[in-house]
Order: sequence, then C-alpha cells, then structure tokens
Amino acid sequence: MKTFLIFSFCVLLAAVPGIHSNAHAAASPDCNQKLMKLLTMAKGGSSIDASTLKYSKDMAERLLRKDPSLNVERVISSGMEQQDVIHVLGVPRTLKKIDHGGKTVYRHYTNQALDAILESKSLKAGPRPFIDPFPHERKEYQELTGVMFTSPETHVNELWMDADEKTDWIEFTLDSEIPVLLCKEGNYLVPLQKKYPDWIRKEYERYIATGSDPYKLGPEFERLKATGGMLQQQAIPIRVKRYQKNGIVHE
Repeated sequence: MKTFLIFSFCVLLAAVPGIHSNAHAAASPDCNQKLMKLLTMAKGGSSIDASTLKYSKDMAERLLRKDPSLNVERVISSGMEQQDVIHVLGVPRTLKKIDHGGKTVYRHYTNQALDAILESKSLKAGPRPFIDPFPHERKEYQELTGVMFTSPETHVNELWMDADEKTDWIEFTLDSEIPVLLCKEGNYLVPLQKKYPDWIRKEYERYIATGSDPYKLGPEFERLKATGGMLQQQAIPIRVKRYQKNGIVHE
C-alpha cells in the first residue's frame, strides 16, 4: 500500500501543469527527492540533517587518525577506596569504524527518555564522554562524545551504567551514511559534539568575546573553536525496530 501511494504521488505531480511538462517527469530530481523523503518516512524515521552528518563524519575521521600511543592522561581524583578518575585526550586502542550498512540493529538504554525518543524517532548527544571503567580506575575519553549505544547481544550487566534487565530500551537501525565507531566491545558511538549545560554555553560566549576564563575551560573552548564552535544539541534519526517499556517488550 505504501509503495502504491508513493507511486501515485509522483504520477499526480507529473500530471499537474507547471510542475512537470514531459513524460519523464516522474523521474525528475524534484520528484525523486520527494519520493526518497516519503520512503524514509515509511521506514519510521527522517533523514539526518546534512550539517550534522558532515560534522559526524569529519569528527569520526579525526578520531580514527589519532595515535593511541600519543594519548595525554590527567588524574582528576584518586583515593584508596574509590576509582581513580582519569581524563584522556586521545582514543582507546580498540577504536575502529563499523560497517553497519544501515542494517545492524543496535540498542539504547534509557531511564527517563523513552517516550521522547519514540515520539521524535531520534537519539540526542549526551553530556558525558565514553568512559572505560576498571575496578581501580575509570578513563574518561574527553574527545569521544555523541550518541552512545550497545548491541542487543550485549548483556546489560556488562555495561558501565545505571541499568538492569527491566530498564527501558529501544532497538533501532541507522541510515547507512551515519558513521558508527566501536569504542570497546559492546560500546558504540556516533561521534557528535556533547551536550553542554547553559552555564558553560554562557562561559564559552564570554570566553570568545573577552578571553575571560575563570573556570579554566580555555583548552576545551579552544578545541571547540577549532572544530566549528559550540553548537546546539545534535541528534541522529533512528528507525525503530522494537522497544521495552516498564519491563514489557513491544514489537
């Protein structure tokens, strides 16, 4: 039925005077664009914003070019009875690009945002970077930010997050053009700029305008400047396959 409706749409466009004027109108670029848009909608998602896609691809390429042996680590906090927190500028040795072809099914766990995700059919970049935890330390890779998710095959207990088997989740596929990086086994990332709180946004604007840096955020602000500045929260469209809400799976 969806295919028939889309075909009829193009035929109708071709028949309207002033829009198309020849027998090949249904194959025109304008109609093809409308057709692709309708096909995407029929699959349950929207196409990714062109500027967001370019940003993500550029960011992925920059990360993949980095040499892990040149990582810079800084201990933020340490103690005998808790993990050392280490900020890392660089990438893990396990980082690589995944060829998902728009067919691989991924899973994203969420404690609060499932309804919003289902309504928007999108996932937004979060505020935290990729974190690689160990019993004695956790490394926070400051440059690995964006949308994070896992695979249905990865057990929730293997993930470093506040989630269990009853936690809400959503399974989805992505547009084949969207780059996916594997940070470590079971931990995937679509690289995007992280979400910044309003107060940091204001400090960034002040830093750019005056050079004032009372919170010592200058190095991060300079990295932002070099990659296009601070952006509005970015998101990627998803094609929903199924989801779990309140412990019940919905196909």
